[in-house]
Amino acid sequence: MALKRYGVLLGTFLTSLVHLNAQSLDFYPIFQTTEAWTPLSSDSVVLNQNFDDHVVGPISIPNITFGEVVYDQVYISSNGFITLGQAPSTNEYSPIANGLSAPVIAPFAGNLAGTSLANSKVSYVLSSSLQSNLKIQWSNVHRVGYPNELFSFEVSIDFGT
Repeated sequence: MALKRYGVLLGTFLTSLVHLNAQSLDFYPIFQTTEAWTPLSSDSVVLNQNFDDHVVGPISIPNITFGEVVYDQVYISSNGFITLGQAPSTNEYSPIANGLSAPVIAPFAGNLAGTSLANSKVSYVLSSSLQSNLKIQWSNVHRVGYPNELFSFEVSIDFGT
C-alpha cells in the first residue's frame, strides 16, 4: 500500500513539473521544396573564410511581426541562426534550448566555424522588389572539431507586398 502511495505522489510531482516548465512559443510553417542549392548572387558577404563565434548586425530589414512584436533589425550568428531586434552572445550554440530573450530563427544552430580551405562564408541578400525578401546563407561551414564535415543552408524570409 505504501509503494502505491509513493507511486501516486511521484506521478503527481512529475505532472506538476510539466506544467511548471510549459512555454508559449510561436511556430511558423516550414515549407520544404525540391529546389537545388543555389548560391546567392550579388550578396553582401558578412563573414568570409576563417571565422568562429561571430555576430554581425544590426542589419535593417522591413518590419516583421513575431510574437505580436514588430522588429526591423536582424543579427546573424556564425553559429547558424539569426535573432530579431537583439544581438545574441557570440558563443551561443543552442539559442532555442537556452531561451534567448530575442526571437530566434535557427535552421542549423550549433558550434559552427568557417575555414579558408573550404571557402566558407556567411552572406545575405535583401531584395526590395515588389515582394521583399531576405535570404541569409551559411556556405561550407563545419562543426568545430570536424573540419571535413561541410554544411550549406539558408534562411529565407518573405516580408509580403
